[in-house]
Amino acid sequence: MQKTEFKNSYFIFNGEVFTMDNNPILVSNRAFRYGDGLFETARILNGKVPLLKNHIQRILKYSQVLKLPKMENLNVEKIEDWANLCIQKNGIEQGGKLRITFFREGGNHYFSSQEATNILIEAEPTITNQFDYNYKGMVVDMYSDLRKPLNFLSNAKTNNSLIYVMGAIFAKEKGLDNCILQNDQFNVAEALNSNIFLAVNGVLYTPPIVEACVDGVMRSYLIDMAVSVGIKVYETTIKPNDLLRADELFLSNSFSGINWVGAYRSKRYFNNTSEKLNLMLNKKVLDELELEKSLK
Repeated sequence: MQKTEFKNSYFIFNGEVFTMDNNPILVSNRAFRYGDGLFETARILNGKVPLLKNHIQRILKYSQVLKLPKMENLNVEKIEDWANLCIQKNGIEQGGKLRITFFREGGNHYFSSQEATNILIEAEPTITNQFDYNYKGMVVDMYSDLRKPLNFLSNAKTNNSLIYVMGAIFAKEKGLDNCILQNDQFNVAEALNSNIFLAVNGVLYTPPIVEACVDGVMRSYLIDMAVSVGIKVYETTIKPNDLLRADELFLSNSFSGINWVGAYRSKRYFNNTSEKLNLMLNKKVLDELELEKSLK
């Protein structure tokens, strides 16, 4: 069978003619064709990424789950250098957003015979230079049209994100700020772009990763931080009705930090614990960045 060559071929994008010579990534990118890749998104503070090593370690861990080809001499330190170079080249000295994407080389068929992984790193500035706490509580509801399957890919942040896209459309149509996803056992898994925490009588509860939530870097960081100041945290199965019995409900991710939920259906929530944790979070990550800087 003759092998298809994309080099010098033409394609049409939005009515304009391109060749692979002047726009190669669009056609050959397997992340674009099949969702065959992983990504990390993180906040930049003071020109640096808090928990950058944790993000890199996670994407390397789940690249093995996806069986992406290993790159020779690739390690955490090298990707960290590339990320910092990208931030520097974009002139970001305060707040920003970093995205790291891994995707498999070769774009023509489901199976790729090319033993290589591509790494794309992007950075852009943001207006603020901190984890921005929402002082008006978010309004959320359950998204039930699709559910996250329980399998070995459930905890990875893959480029196959249609459940989140469809959930975001649902939230927009319903006038919501976010929505909650269930797994295929009808237990609470996470929110669209965040892990989820409940507070009951000063104790935190969050779904364990076996319930199909993303294995969040900020989720782990918040659990450790809360425990370090004497707040009990339990990773446990959460049923939809448990949301109605909670005192507080808040979401976490590595870009926004903590967002508190003010309303879920007829339920209204307080935000004492989440506000306290957000203040601790901003101070702690900035202190750690300063310490890291002083040690270099």
